[in-house]
Amino acid sequence: MVFPAPPATYSTTTFPKELLWIPRPGGHGHVPCVLRRNEGGQRYMIHYHGNGCDIGMMYEILGYYSRAFNVNVLGVEYPGYGTSVGSPSAANINYDVRVVWDYLVKEMNVNPQNIALFGQSIGTGVAIQLTHNLQSEGVKPGALILQSPFLTIRHLAKDLMGKIGYFSPTIYNNEYNVRSITVPVLFIHGLLDDLIPPFHSKVLLGLIQSEKKELKECRDADHNGWDIAKDVGYPTQAFLRKHWEPTPNRGTKDFPPELFQVPDKFYPPPSNNGYSYFL
Repeated sequence: MVFPAPPATYSTTTFPKELLWIPRPGGHGHVPCVLRRNEGGQRYMIHYHGNGCDIGMMYEILGYYSRAFNVNVLGVEYPGYGTSVGSPSAANINYDVRVVWDYLVKEMNVNPQNIALFGQSIGTGVAIQLTHNLQSEGVKPGALILQSPFLTIRHLAKDLMGKIGYFSPTIYNNEYNVRSITVPVLFIHGLLDDLIPPFHSKVLLGLIQSEKKELKECRDADHNGWDIAKDVGYPTQAFLRKHWEPTPNRGTKDFPPELFQVPDKFYPPPSNNGYSYFL
């Protein structure tokens, strides 16, 4: 397990025409996502939330991101969170986020360069892991935004609980995975964050290979208390305008209407999904 999920803040009927169900291969159910559209927007941002919320709690913020960044924002739900069933293990989460990526690229013909990944807190591990995996296959997303990233789960546990951290499983090893990343990366960190101290971002910034990398330190922000526009929206907007170059899409499709229909049955990700627990 990564972290226990909070109680769901939304149901299958909360966001009509915005809650969609991306099919997993082989009939293994669906990945629930919330879509905040930007009319005329040709690019996508995939958002991976923290462990203390679900896509229902992120709904309004994702709408703001869609407007501020002029993109279609897709918030991905984790197994065991919200309306998604299954265990919230690293293996299941990594499997589902790859399903969503593959659907955009392979089924909808979205150019990978027109997809930015945005991770928050534990979601930075998800975003970095996916970027690392994609780059090992010769595929590059357009940009990577990391809000309150951590070095590893082991480091995080050690900072919070002292020596017990040494016994925590090394999953989402951002300290290792960022070394291969060459896409544009923006780090955002609150200087008052005592859950994930800001030195985590500084260390990651020094390890990453990308020449297009920046760190935004927010003086008045902690881990959960943000001025979303000032601390996140404005710096991300400026970074994307500077470093995320639009690339032509070739025959991009829209999400088919049937993806917005609530499935009759719900299934967890397949147990033999090819992803290791320890990453």
